[in-house]
Amino acid sequence: MPKTPKTPKTPPKSKAPWYSMVSNAVDGANVVNLHIFGEIGWDISAQEFITELEALGDVDQVDVEIGSVGGNVWDGLAIYNALLNHKAKVSVLVTSLAASMASVIALAADEGELRMMEQSMMMIHNPSTGAWGDQNDHQKAAKMLEKVREAMVGAYMRRYNGSQEDLIAMLDEETWLTATDCVENGLADAVVTQELDLAACLAELDLSTLENVPEEFLAIINGPKPNDEGEDGAALAASRAQLVSDIIVRNQQSAIAADKPEEDPMDPKEIVAAEKAAREAEAKRQRDIRAAFSKFEFTGSVELLTACIDDFECSVEMANTKLLAELGKDSVSLGGPAVVLEDARDKFRAGVEEAIEMRMNRKPVDHTNEFLSCSLLEMSKRSAEVRGVSIAGKDKFQIVAVALQPGSDFPGILENIATKEVLRGYSEQAEVYTTLARVGSLPDFKAASRTGLGHAPSLVANAEMQEVETIELADRKQSIQLATYAGKAGLSRVAIINDDLNEFGRMLSRLGAGAKRTVGDRFAAVFTTAAGLGQTLDEDSKAIFHADHSNTGTGGVPTSATFTELRVKMATQSDVGGNANLNIQPRFVYCPVALDGPCRVVNTSQDEVTSAKTARTKNIEMGRWEILSDARLDAASALKYYALADPNQTDTVEVAFLDGRDEPMIERVESYNVLGVEWVVWIDCVAQALDFRTMAYNAGS
Repeated sequence: MPKTPKTPKTPPKSKAPWYSMVSNAVDGANVVNLHIFGEIGWDISAQEFITELEALGDVDQVDVEIGSVGGNVWDGLAIYNALLNHKAKVSVLVTSLAASMASVIALAADEGELRMMEQSMMMIHNPSTGAWGDQNDHQKAAKMLEKVREAMVGAYMRRYNGSQEDLIAMLDEETWLTATDCVENGLADAVVTQELDLAACLAELDLSTLENVPEEFLAIINGPKPNDEGEDGAALAASRAQLVSDIIVRNQQSAIAADKPEEDPMDPKEIVAAEKAAREAEAKRQRDIRAAFSKFEFTGSVELLTACIDDFECSVEMANTKLLAELGKDSVSLGGPAVVLEDARDKFRAGVEEAIEMRMNRKPVDHTNEFLSCSLLEMSKRSAEVRGVSIAGKDKFQIVAVALQPGSDFPGILENIATKEVLRGYSEQAEVYTTLARVGSLPDFKAASRTGLGHAPSLVANAEMQEVETIELADRKQSIQLATYAGKAGLSRVAIINDDLNEFGRMLSRLGAGAKRTVGDRFAAVFTTAAGLGQTLDEDSKAIFHADHSNTGTGGVPTSATFTELRVKMATQSDVGGNANLNIQPRFVYCPVALDGPCRVVNTSQDEVTSAKTARTKNIEMGRWEILSDARLDAASALKYYALADPNQTDTVEVAFLDGRDEPMIERVESYNVLGVEWVVWIDCVAQALDFRTMAYNAGS
């Protein structure tokens, strides 16, 4: 029977210019045409992008066209994962350029569905960011970049047919690849030959954020420029066409020579070389002028800098002369050496952040700090003044609104403080999973697999000249998959005006502690789910503490005998290959707070502890255990307690984080509906039992 056409849904209207998304019914299928052609993440987040994609409903195919310089790395990774995990068929066509994060998004295409126009290119490089703060802040930023690069390498290696070392070398160098290069390296499936106005496609892109852009691309966008010798329009047009042809020839890896008009006075390559030299000279002139102005800030400094930059005939020497003249016009000679002052905004940012930390008792008080006695409202005023923004006639709420505007230093200062407070609260929150579980890392949100090998059987006697028996090790597998847990908090304009710094610090540190508790919740759920019998394992689709697993005790309050029983249960386990008596040694008792005391009595008493009393018999369980209690177990049952082996020696429970980042992330929310500033805090984690043999259980009584 013919397939009934689906009615395409209309997605919410996009607020951003960097993509468009349209759903159409094609031959009875719902096909989404997605165009990514700008700077990813500009004005609209990946979350809104994903929401719009999900709003289209049941989709059969997503056709993606890419012509982008890249953009925000977090948005790019989120879009890549959304497309990669989408149940619909995903087909990608690179029409002009897939650079930076756009190249990662392109890799979300299904096998055989990543195509590139023969004139197009792909650029791959390392992620980059800006950082503000002391050496610790910069070290954290560097570690974050390392983790981001690991995620990007994982995406590239899904297709790249070379070694990971070669790929990393390409990222380090910032590598530009033609369509043919991509196919040869496995980063694309096919080259599409089709007439295409590449200049028109590239003209829509802003390549100013990229370095080492191939000269062919720049010349195609800008076109060769006339020189003083009077080149005519026909020759320039022919030169431009030749440059496009050169890219096609490179992609086809042939040496096809193009006919050049006799009247063409210059070789296209000479044009490119000349333009490159001119651009480099102009870029150096602007850099040098900006460097000369960078240490000075005075009324009219921005206007003078702009005038010098815009005047192509103004050399750095001429700019220095104008700068010194402006600085010295109202000065009086003191007969001493000149002093170059620190940039005012840098000094303001560092001073205010330090003053806030002093007032929150995070740093020793330094009375030389000029901002120490300032309230948050006064700091808001100073933030506007240091930017040269007038606050004359504005009330308190308007002053705070100005301080929180994009481009102001104040939101960034608050975000640095917020990040430190969240991480402080996270680190100070005590959780037993840090001792009881193995901490692991996962590269993405796809379901992963943890494999455990069985033990080798005991060797058998072997007679002379007898063939030696081959030993095979059985294995088991357990799936594990990350999830994201998030919360939001804010600092209102009222709180800023009221100078509620203590409440601000407590709120954020509690948010960090909440993130740590969230991980603790996931760990406890490993045991409390299924009425205390624990998670279901992939090995046999049974709960951890199932009767068939021989790891459940007979029941009873904590005594020397019940502890011995748990220890024997673990020692006499058999592995997945049938090898018996593995001698797994327990180390921990994980129990409700209500049983913390009785369990410690069993572990510390010299005499045997029974259900009735302490007998005058030596307690063989004395000192064997570490007792760790958790109120989450009380909420489920105040009677059940568990024995666990050392997670660093055996497979018990793994708590894994995205790219191993075992602390929360924080990001300011750009919102115009909130009278203040908000931050989102999130953590990506999972807790998963790996093997029932390394744990035992007593239901209590």
